[in-house]
Amino acid sequence: MGKELIKLNLTSQDILNKQFKPSKSGYDSYEVDEFLDNIINDYRLVEKNMLLKKKQYDDLLKQFHEIKEQKDKLEIKNRSYEDKLKDINDTSKVTIDNIDLIKKIDRYERFLWKQGINPNNIK
Repeated sequence: MGKELIKLNLTSQDILNKQFKPSKSGYDSYEVDEFLDNIINDYRLVEKNMLLKKKQYDDLLKQFHEIKEQKDKLEIKNRSYEDKLKDINDTSKVTIDNIDLIKKIDRYERFLWKQGINPNNIK
């Protein structure tokens, strides 16, 4: 949906103010007026509908830009998290040696706790 709107050649006011030249063999002015009144009512509906559609379009466009901005911010945040977590997901770095080291640290911590020393306070 583009920004271009349907450009009407006449407005309801143009139709309302239109004056026809009388002629001897012309049409019944009452019948013409009644027909033009119907056209004016239709035009008013069209004009009102166009204004509503334009407002809806503008609101949706604004919403789109807000959502796009949120999406861009979330993508940046996501990339940041991916960078932080990429090593965690890389299981090739987890080796038996690492597991052995963790077990060894655990044993040392347990020993220190038994001695009454809090390992978290050691610097």
